[in-house]
Amino acid sequence: LLEQREKVIAVSGHLHMTYHHYLNEEQGWNGKNPMHHLTTTAVSGTWWGGPVDENGIPTTTQRDGVPNGYHRFTFNGSDYSEQLVGLGERADLQIRIESPALNFSADEMPERLVVNVLNGNEKNNTWYRINNGAWVEMEQISESSPYFKTLLDSHSENWSNSTRAIPTNHLWTAPFPELDRTEKTFTIEIRTIDAYSKEWRNTKIFEID
Repeated sequence: LLEQREKVIAVSGHLHMTYHHYLNEEQGWNGKNPMHHLTTTAVSGTWWGGPVDENGIPTTTQRDGVPNGYHRFTFNGSDYSEQLVGLGERADLQIRIESPALNFSADEMPERLVVNVLNGNEKNNTWYRINNGAWVEMEQISESSPYFKTLLDSHSENWSNSTRAIPTNHLWTAPFPELDRTEKTFTIEIRTIDAYSKEWRNTKIFEID
């Protein structure tokens, strides 16, 4: 019934994670284009768990480090696009720089840079640069979100005993570059181009103690 359609997207929820699959012949799909299956972000995040803010509302971050929220779709004939909308977050927050998380000393430089492209998938291309230097391409990986693992470990009393950080494929990494040790402050900038050819950016400022 669906294989003759120009494009097919299937949308599901329930897993409290955000995940994109593009199904092809290997998965038994013989349509004109790969079938896009999207597991959407949960409004409840990780079952309304996590540390609470000053109003007593939990962070409800998902197990893959994605903020709780929803997806906004735009359709034009057989073309479509979608965007993650994090509740309580600015609309353009599509990237989180997760590692390094904090400032660090010159003797303890981080080994790698890890970013979470919150609605990312295999069709994203992602780069970083430091202090307006050259853009360096990053590698997509599948592992647990460093941000969520730290959140879970530091506030274990605010989560159920069954809550775990889960592997996700919307992380990108690169070896942490050599830095000019005479500089004490530097800016990491991330850019990604998504499946709909839209560019997103985020920056983070660090200090070397």
